[in-house]
Amino acid sequence: MNLKKTLKWVAVVLVALFLGVPVLIVAINAFDEELQPAAQAFADFSTAEVPPEQNAYYAWIGLRAAHNENQHVRGKEIVAHVNKQLDIESREIEIIDIDVLLGPKHIASKTPPSELNLLCRRDTPGCLDRYRAKDADIAHWVREDKVLLDRYRALYSYAYFHETIKPRPTAPFYSAPATVAALARAQAAQQALRGNPGGALRRLHEDTAFWRRVITDSRLLVNRMIAVASIQTNAQLISEIIATYRLPTDKLQIAATAIRPLTDQERDLSGVFRYEFSLGAHMLTHLDSHAYQTDCDSDSWSACLFGKLSTASLLKPNATINMSFEKFNRIAQASKLPAKPFLEQVKQARGDDESRSFI
Repeated sequence: MNLKKTLKWVAVVLVALFLGVPVLIVAINAFDEELQPAAQAFADFSTAEVPPEQNAYYAWIGLRAAHNENQHVRGKEIVAHVNKQLDIESREIEIIDIDVLLGPKHIASKTPPSELNLLCRRDTPGCLDRYRAKDADIAHWVREDKVLLDRYRALYSYAYFHETIKPRPTAPFYSAPATVAALARAQAAQQALRGNPGGALRRLHEDTAFWRRVITDSRLLVNRMIAVASIQTNAQLISEIIATYRLPTDKLQIAATAIRPLTDQERDLSGVFRYEFSLGAHMLTHLDSHAYQTDCDSDSWSACLFGKLSTASLLKPNATINMSFEKFNRIAQASKLPAKPFLEQVKQARGDDESRSFI
């Protein structure tokens, strides 16, 4: 009799634990924090908006638009369409292809990027020799891609470069102008090789000035990496032109201006960290939407179900965003420092148990 009674109470306790503990955990985690105003401001880029007509990003997106289309106007249309698609929370959304949106008549480059990019690489000497060996090919590529070259150089006239596609997991990345930039560099080298090194330096100066605007304004790390690579490769070619040809002082001054050290504003990476934070914050606040859910695998349904239930019951999006903001803001502020104090701060943070995982 006592055994039956004991077993009964054991069963009651087990059922209570089985049902009560999850309910208690859910109850404890039922209330989230208020989102910090500073965190909201950190993720908000609306105050940094620039006049659309002065934003090179639209012309960048529309670079390969059809021959009869205005690249800037078409770029604005594409960005508006992409942002509208990104606001649709649907599991069917995949990473958007800009060329598909540009339509079947979009201009495809005739220049082989792999072959072109090998001709001059940053910190690799001998660019002029390799360009000389490919003189006929470069001339052919320039003729074939004249429209793209003209459109690429039209980017130089804009005052800003602000990415306006929203920070979302399925947002497209577009790097078509990078290939055209390499062709523009090859054309400048060809100009120097054909007896006009001063004209080549002017072209490289204009090109470098554009890429400096990109690293000043860009919020995407990949675009900044492309910009830095372009600046460094231009500097490599400029140095070879200076070493090869006797140039007057005014031409040397053009070169000196092009290869001057980056300013504090150009080196500032805080916008990149803000963009990444904004992307993460959006994902955290939309975990319940279909866009970020996948079907459970048939052989792991229990683990998948547990993951979904624990996410739904335990995750506090606002608290997570607030905690993430503290870390992202700290490293964003550190990214503004000159190299030496930045490295000192990183070294100090790596020794701090609280900061080690983030660094």
